[in-house]
Parts: sequence; C-alpha cells; structure tokens
Amino acid sequence: MYALLFLIIGLPELFRDADIWMFVLAILLPISCVLRCGYQKKYQYITIEHGSIRTNNFFQKEVQLSEIKTIEKYAGNYILKTDTKKLTIDTTIIAPNSLTALNAALDNLAIEWY
Repeated sequence: MYALLFLIIGLPELFRDADIWMFVLAILLPISCVLRCGYQKKYQYITIEHGSIRTNNFFQKEVQLSEIKTIEKYAGNYILKTDTKKLTIDTTIIAPNSLTALNAALDNLAIEWY
C-alpha cells in the first residue's frame, strides 16, 4: 500500500521539470517499500537459535539469551536489556504459535519481568 501511495504521489514528478531529489525519491521510496515487504515475507520477524534472539529487519539486532538482564513488557512490546544492548520485540506482529514459543524461551531464562 505504501509503495502504491508513494508511486501515485511521485509519478507526476517524473513528468514535471522538478528537482532531481524529488525524482530520486519518487523512484526509490516505492522500490524500498516493495523490497522491505519481500524481505519480511521471506524471513520471519524474529529468530531464536544458537542461544541468541535476533530480529530480521534490514538492520538486524541480536542479543545472546545468556546476557539478558531484564525483560520489560510495555504496550505490546517486549524490551530485552543486556548491559550494553536493548532489543525491542513487537508482539502484535508475531503469529500466536510463534509468540508461545517466544514466551517459553524467555520463561526458561528465569529472569524477572517488569
């Protein structure tokens, strides 16, 4: 939907004598939206394996399960904190069976939730 919206907004810029940056944005924003959608469709939002938990976005964040000090639950998000890192997981976009697996993995850590 975002790609289509950006394309509709940016398409007139292709036919006008506009600034080159508007032309670049009119092309790159729809392409980036489509690429992000394809990436999210191919890779799961979150992966738990080899003693770590990782979010699969363009900018991946990874935390070792053994390093987690606190877990906060706030507004549908889990915030996992270590001494040096913070990983926020949006639980509203996780499938129910995957959320159960995530909760089981976090419960095995025996860390107090806030």
